[in-house]
Amino acid sequence: MCCLWGNMADEKTESKLGRTPAWEEIIQPRMKDIIGWLESGMIDEDVCVMLGIHAATWYRIKGEQDEFREAVSRAKHIPNRKVTNALFERCLGVEYDETTQEPLLSTILSSLKGEDRESVEAMIKKLPKAVRDALVTTKVVRKLIPADVPAIKFWLMNRERKIWAKSGDEFSGNITVNLPGMYGEKGDIPPPTDGKELAGTAGPEDSGE
Repeated sequence: MCCLWGNMADEKTESKLGRTPAWEEIIQPRMKDIIGWLESGMIDEDVCVMLGIHAATWYRIKGEQDEFREAVSRAKHIPNRKVTNALFERCLGVEYDETTQEPLLSTILSSLKGEDRESVEAMIKKLPKAVRDALVTTKVVRKLIPADVPAIKFWLMNRERKIWAKSGDEFSGNITVNLPGMYGEKGDIPPPTDGKELAGTAGPEDSGE
């Protein structure tokens, strides 16, 4: 603790003398690391711990160095944008391909029988390991992660609050989520009975009514 206060006192003294050792000796030489940490999602206090400096020193230097402050702001924007994009995808639902891979040689052997299979197996044993372990895609299935109603609510409560909220966290309307391909197969959510609301529509408890 005494060392921390000693460092702070030294910083104040050196700042009065026109020197900024934390900037010249600690922050400036590690700019690449700092930007990388911020782009990965670290906050100011996390970076201070990584650099071994006091938060007050960090904020003082940000106030003194305009280009540094702007670089920090740009770096912080990147993880914020990634999270925003991820939230947006959860609101709309995400389609993706699920692939199944199997060893190439096993796939070939499964199509053979009798003597042909035995002769091919003997050849396989002589092949390099990289060839024996090679994989081939045998199946691709298109899947859907459905739209997430809580994510939609969070987005609208922050982006369209005047429309969607009366007060606090209450909704003033319903959410209709269109999930293509959701009905028609065994085990799927049954279709709406009134032809108006789809599965995933916010109920009365979410509507504030």
